[in-house]
Amino acid sequence: MPAKFEDIIITAEILNTQPSAYFVYGDNLQKQGLGGAAALRHHPRAIGFITKKAPDHLAKSSFKPDEYVKLFFDQLENLSTRIRSNPQQTYYISKLGAGLANKYYIWETVIRHNLLDELAAFDNVVFCWPEKEEDLTSR
Repeated sequence: MPAKFEDIIITAEILNTQPSAYFVYGDNLQKQGLGGAAALRHHPRAIGFITKKAPDHLAKSSFKPDEYVKLFFDQLENLSTRIRSNPQQTYYISKLGAGLANKYYIWETVIRHNLLDELAAFDNVVFCWPEKEEDLTSR
């Protein structure tokens, strides 16, 4: 069975009551800040996925697609390997890079379709947004 889509906000309570649950959230190179999904940064089963340079609102802190591609694919490979190696764990994946990190549209140009292409076949993955937001045929 392939990955699921669930319009859900992951909380510490969910992670605390589901010992096999892991949460993948958008992080920054400095691994600082607690805004948005990064509020769970200190939870032992929260996994940061770099989508910004720094945890502020400055333009220079956001990646442009061409400078982000290599970093993205390196992280995606690591995450994919981890998911494949731990089928007993469930990985809840937030809409990585679609919020404040999306100043230069990295969600639409780099992240969304590649994330789905790589992880949609895993039955231990839950994408934390409604499936109807994703038109998989228009890529």
